[in-house]
Amino acid sequence: MYRTISRSFSARQNHLQYFRAMKLSVACLLLTALLLFPGSLLCAPALADEHKLSDEFLISPYVLSPDMISAVVAFHLKTPMPAKVTLFIDDSTRQFISDQARSAHFIKVDGLRPGEVFKYAVSAGNGQVKTPDNATGFTIKTAGRPGDSFHFCVFGDPRPGDTGSSRFHREVVSQVGELEPAFYLLLGDMVDQGRDLKLWQNFFSIEKELMAKSAIFPVLGDNDVDSNKGIGARFFPALKKGWYAFQWAGINFFALNAWDSRGNQDTAELDKNSEQMVWLKQELARPEVQSAPFRVVFIHDPVFISRGRSADLLKREWAPVFEQGNVDIVFSSWHLYERSHKNGVTYVISGGAGAELIWNPPDPAYASQAEARAHHFCRVDVNPRFMTLKAMSVDGTVLDELTLTPKTGAVRMEPESEQTAGQMKQEIFLSAGPDSPTLPLVLFSYDCPFCRRLLQRILPALSQYYQVNINISYFDLSQPEAYALFLTAGQAFGRQDADLPAIFAGARVIGGENGIREKLAREIEAFKKNPDKYKAEAIHPFDKKIDVKDAKTDAFLSLTPVLTAVAGLVDGLNPCAFATIILLVSYLTLFGLDQRTIIWAGATFTLGVFLAYLAIGLAFYHGLRQILLNSTLSMTVNTVMLTVVVVLAVVSLIDAVRVIRQKEDSAQILKMPKPFSWFIERLIRGVVNRPVLIFGTPFLLGLVISGLEFTCTGQVYVPIVTMLTDPAYRLKALGYLVVYNLAFIIPLVVVFFGAAFGLKVVKTGQNPMFIFASKLAHALLFVVMSLVLTYNLGWI
Repeated sequence: MYRTISRSFSARQNHLQYFRAMKLSVACLLLTALLLFPGSLLCAPALADEHKLSDEFLISPYVLSPDMISAVVAFHLKTPMPAKVTLFIDDSTRQFISDQARSAHFIKVDGLRPGEVFKYAVSAGNGQVKTPDNATGFTIKTAGRPGDSFHFCVFGDPRPGDTGSSRFHREVVSQVGELEPAFYLLLGDMVDQGRDLKLWQNFFSIEKELMAKSAIFPVLGDNDVDSNKGIGARFFPALKKGWYAFQWAGINFFALNAWDSRGNQDTAELDKNSEQMVWLKQELARPEVQSAPFRVVFIHDPVFISRGRSADLLKREWAPVFEQGNVDIVFSSWHLYERSHKNGVTYVISGGAGAELIWNPPDPAYASQAEARAHHFCRVDVNPRFMTLKAMSVDGTVLDELTLTPKTGAVRMEPESEQTAGQMKQEIFLSAGPDSPTLPLVLFSYDCPFCRRLLQRILPALSQYYQVNINISYFDLSQPEAYALFLTAGQAFGRQDADLPAIFAGARVIGGENGIREKLAREIEAFKKNPDKYKAEAIHPFDKKIDVKDAKTDAFLSLTPVLTAVAGLVDGLNPCAFATIILLVSYLTLFGLDQRTIIWAGATFTLGVFLAYLAIGLAFYHGLRQILLNSTLSMTVNTVMLTVVVVLAVVSLIDAVRVIRQKEDSAQILKMPKPFSWFIERLIRGVVNRPVLIFGTPFLLGLVISGLEFTCTGQVYVPIVTMLTDPAYRLKALGYLVVYNLAFIIPLVVVFFGAAFGLKVVKTGQNPMFIFASKLAHALLFVVMSLVLTYNLGWI
């Protein structure tokens, strides 16, 4: 019911003026937005439409049940109609048709190859419903062969829960998507109420970017089941039964159905005589499962938990099955992160992907080894020898890290060289056009300046010049297994003495910077003349079994003390270390320190270099080398050194000109002004009275420079450090390592004394001609150093 309220004419006029002012303000704001952001406002709809799925997709496409040769592409339409999946494989397409008009489609795609990525597109009806024509994000990753390495992700409880928000779910999905896992395990409680279609649509809308790139393997939680009224099985048919298994690269995964083992779930589904437990025991007993490196179980309900409660039935009935079946790790979900270990089985609880966090008091009878109250997910890296788990918070913090090795009772798979190559290589494809022939190359290198230039400039330029696609299989020799593959390739090609970086192409080996510059273009030209003949005569280095240990042993036994010393001398020509020690000597001389102090400082710098290389060699297989091979740190150091060296070259040249013109020592720029002499004297006395500063700083400089310039080590260094892990050759390898490093610092010692003597002339010489000659020599030396550092940065 309405009431009529009398107002005066003036009051009505005031309100009219107010509303007019409001309209004008809104109009002004809109006009300002158009003026300031015309491109974003006008182009936004077009950009959105470019990657927008048709409105007729109720659920956008996602991948289920991939194996080595097939996968299922699933999607759901608002209107029932037939549909098809178009697979892009090599240079052709294949179509897989579902000709019945239906809303839910599960189309199996087969004829795939193991361990590869295939693009696909979906269309329905007469094409009115389809994925965008230019979409590149819909891919199928197939399972690798036994022995291949891969990584997957794990998370649970992504539903909003009591938070009432999907914020953390979105953050987890975004970060997992950036990792591009082969697949991911979702541990249940995907939605708050499993019977609500809109909640499932919201779940899929959040996960669709991740699902477009990685397959999902889920289990149901109690919220998904929703008093047996949940509709999750509509989207994941395997969940109708609730348990299933799959294999990826020889690793066995088992999904189990325990969604409310302490409450509403029928115990007949859970006890030792239940259908799923009989099935699990049979699966785990199979010889091929027991001979696999790892066995992984994932469920919703925790079997063991410290900050929560678990069902006694699972502890009593399920845990013994896991132990007897050599299960390595069990993933489950609850509102936290927790890791524990019991009777040979690792239990990981990862339920921080969205819902509220719950932090109960710990159970004194069952302590965890690691725990965290944080929204998170887990990344798991797998190869036949290791399974490494990292629990990652959404803020980037590593909450926990664990590495598992195959159990003694299981047979450890030793991959053939082809499998090892498959897990170690990085594929780099340089395209010259769809009609161009493709040349396969195998490249072994470190992260050296020329290696970066080769990948970033030289090979792309040659690809475009000769109109040849180049498919590069890149092996980073900072990984220990890569060296064994390098020896394998050399054995197949009949050359294990190739310099690094080394390229294996066709039937030829091209090694070293000079060799690559001289011969690589001719090799590509030979391929371009007759690609079919070239490929027919090509050698395939990784298609045979090899004894890696024998290959490494042979390479080591071919070394002699003289060869090791010569290699150390050659590798010791380290421009960054030279520049640093010259600057160090210049600095100490400039500040008036005596010759004895300068020599001691240089000696500690050289000692730092020696000990750094020795330590890196000893820790070669323990991760230190990966830290020191950081290209960003190396580039930063080289850039700073280049700047300083260029400045000193210019100043030294100016000094030389001024000294020869004015015929006196006072013309030099590189001298401290007299007004500061009292301050310098106090500073010098302070430094000299603190040996830690005068000797510790050069020592630390030696450690840092050596670490960041470690890529200059050559082929002799690798067989030495690889044999440090072999007890039979450890003592001999250690001796060679010491010989190598002693020889390595000889060029540095020579440069140091040369720099110290030259600067002594500048400091004490009375004849301007001596000063001029020394300044000019230093200017030329700094110019040479700047050119070398510029080359290291890849700028020339």
